[in-house]
Amino acid sequence: MSADIRVAARDVIRRARRPLDRRGRIAMTLLVVALLASFLASLSIGDTVLSPFRVVQALFETRGGVRMVVVDWRMPRALAAVVFGAALAWCSRPSPATRWAVPM
Repeated sequence: MSADIRVAARDVIRRARRPLDRRGRIAMTLLVVALLASFLASLSIGDTVLSPFRVVQALFETRGGVRMVVVDWRMPRALAAVVFGAALAWCSRPSPATRWAVPM
């Protein structure tokens, strides 16, 4: 590994570890809110459309048909979508090794 690549890799690691600035915190907050809203919408939409309030209520129930629909049927689908989306995002990120290996 050449010295230039080592220096570049150290620079990428330093930039990745620095705290988010104000704009980054706002962007991250908006992304988390959008994720939670889409997750709640995924739990609400199906053959039987439920209100978001009814979905949240079903999450805290111990028995009932609505709880079975939300927790047993829709929750695994929604969690799988979040996990697979995160995996796709992780796999598509540029790595430091490929960033400097290709001349620009």
